[in-house]
Parts: sequence; C-alpha cells; structure tokens
Amino acid sequence: MEAPRAPYSSDRTSTGMGVASGANRSDLPSVQRIERAVSWLVADEGYEVWIRVLMALAALRGHIGIEAAEEFALRYHQTSPPESTRAMQGHQSQYDPISVVGRTPTMSAEAAVRCLLGQARDRAQRVVLEGLRGEHADRERFNSALVYLAEFHFSTYIAIQNEATARRL
Repeated sequence: MEAPRAPYSSDRTSTGMGVASGANRSDLPSVQRIERAVSWLVADEGYEVWIRVLMALAALRGHIGIEAAEEFALRYHQTSPPESTRAMQGHQSQYDPISVVGRTPTMSAEAAVRCLLGQARDRAQRVVLEGLRGEHADRERFNSALVYLAEFHFSTYIAIQNEATARRL
C-alpha cells in the first residue's frame, strides 16, 4: 500500500492571509482538486455541515468560477437523504444550493479549502475504516477512498496503514 507524496496535500494547506472573495490564487488547489474533494462529500450530516460546505463553495467562487461552484453545490446537494430533501421543500431560497452559493462568503478562500478538504478527508477515512472493520461491502468505494487518501491526504493514509499493520501483529 505504498503511495508517493502528492504534489498538493491538504495536510500542507496554506494558512497565509487571503482575500475573502477567493480571488484566483496560485496557492489554492486547482478546480480539479476541489472537484475530487467535493466528490467525497455526502450531504447527510445535518444542516450545519450542509450550509458550511455550500458557504465554502461560495468563498471559492472567485477561484473556481461561479459555474463550477454552482455545479459542485448541486452535486453535493443531490446526495442529501430523501427525508432532508422533503423537509427542504417549501423553503426554496433558504435551501436552494445555487442561492446559498450566491451569497456573500462568510469565510476566506483558505478557510473554505480547509473546510472542503477536511470534510472529504474525513469521509474517505470513514469509508476505509469501515472497510477494514468489515462494515463496508463496497470494495470499489473502499479502494477509491484509499487512492484518494494516498494521493491527497498522505499523512492520513499512512496513519491508517500503520493502524492496519498494528492490528495484524
């Protein structure tokens, strides 16, 4: 389970001061990197996490573009459990992901990156740990989570690898 250290890792996210608008900055990850992170997010952890993810995308509009921010918001929103989606009906503007992403950002672009990458890391880590405990039957998702962690969250990947090795001893 060896993997090379990725050129960009959220374990090394920039903590420098940035502009709240999320203007295009070379120290922020690429649109593709953010898209990979968003693909790991599932809107099943309640309103507070849901709104935090969407506001993070709002803060990154200047970096990734409004179209990408809206597309990622819709993809994320579509992972909402059916009961949450039903509860949102009738509250269109408050729960409309496009409307939320269009709001004034409440965090810097750097904080937004840390939010999204941290949420993605935690979700992928959960998938791997569930797989190691035999609680996750989807082998393809388990393998995808390992690859994602190895590529973008190397220290988390190594920690899981060390834990798995220690369990075998």
